[in-house]
Amino acid sequence: MTDALSHMNASLDLARIQKGQSAAEDITRRFQPGANVDVDKAATTFEAMFQGQMLAPMMDTIPTDGPFGGGPGGEMFRSMLTEELGKEMAKSGGIGIADMIRQELLALQER
Repeated sequence: MTDALSHMNASLDLARIQKGQSAAEDITRRFQPGANVDVDKAATTFEAMFQGQMLAPMMDTIPTDGPFGGGPGGEMFRSMLTEELGKEMAKSGGIGIADMIRQELLALQER
């Protein structure tokens, strides 16, 4: 098993060298200032998930009776709606959690 992993890692390193990129260049490029796309995405995704979880109890209190409410599909679509509401709230600025997460992730990268 260890030999297989070593062989796979050697193959990946060889492929990077053949492309003219070393592993160190990949890491350096990924963590350069201004190249924080992954950090921004992670922070925004976390905030969207958090807000969706916070909205879920509120959405559960909305009555589902009436001509267009309830049913077995209503529960499923309600959770999807809650998740999308959280995503849209995070995209439009959210409540500031993404900014705090982003700052902490960037500070961890600099260590």
